[in-house]
Amino acid sequence: MKTTFAYLASAALLTVGLVKMAVQASTQSTLLIPTCLGQSVALPVASAGTPLLHCWGCYTAALGAVGLTVLAANGLKQTRQRRVSALS
Repeated sequence: MKTTFAYLASAALLTVGLVKMAVQASTQSTLLIPTCLGQSVALPVASAGTPLLHCWGCYTAALGAVGLTVLAANGLKQTRQRRVSALS
C-alpha cells in the first residue's frame, strides 16, 4: 500500500508540474507592471522561452520524475532479489 501511494504521489507531482508549465507557457504575452501613481506599464514579451517557463512547476515535475525513477529502481532491485532467492 505504501508503494502504491508513493507511485500515485510521484505521478501526481509530475502531472501537476507539467500542467503548471503548460499553463505558464500559454499565458498572456504582455506583462503589466503597476507604477506608483496607480497606472501600469505594458511590456511585450517576445516568446514563451525558458525564463517564462521557470516556475514552481519545474521543481514539482522534477521531484515527481525523480520519485518515479527511484521507485522503479527499487522495484527492480526487489524483483531481482526475489528471483535470485527463488533460484537458490
